[in-house]
Amino acid sequence: MAENHLSQLLTSLAPELDDREFVFCQVDEDSYKQLSVIPICLFEEANGISLVLERSVAEQHSLPYSGVWSMIAFKVHSELSNVSFLAAVTFRLSSSGIRAKPVSAFSEDFLFVPQQDVHQVRSLLKELSAGS
Repeated sequence: MAENHLSQLLTSLAPELDDREFVFCQVDEDSYKQLSVIPICLFEEANGISLVLERSVAEQHSLPYSGVWSMIAFKVHSELSNVSFLAAVTFRLSSSGIRAKPVSAFSEDFLFVPQQDVHQVRSLLKELSAGS
């Protein structure tokens, strides 16, 4: 069942770190059609198609990227209408000087953080979940 109460969502974060390395790339539509990749995330923007790919896949296809990101999945099912869950998480991280790229899917929320910050992020999420 989906949860819609912020305090309950935060105490049941259940963050799960994905061990893969991810990168953000942007290509034009024609280039994307010629790629044989399945991105973890794709978004059509006005100036191109943004892809979130495993680093090895981007390198295999010589796609430029800047920075390597870790992905954390929150194993709590929040309502699609709940706007405060990721806002509370990203606010906590930004208050500590950590960049984050949140992504919401149908039944789970994800957070991409710079790979070098992942241990600090996990600590901050533990504090947030404990109500600190």
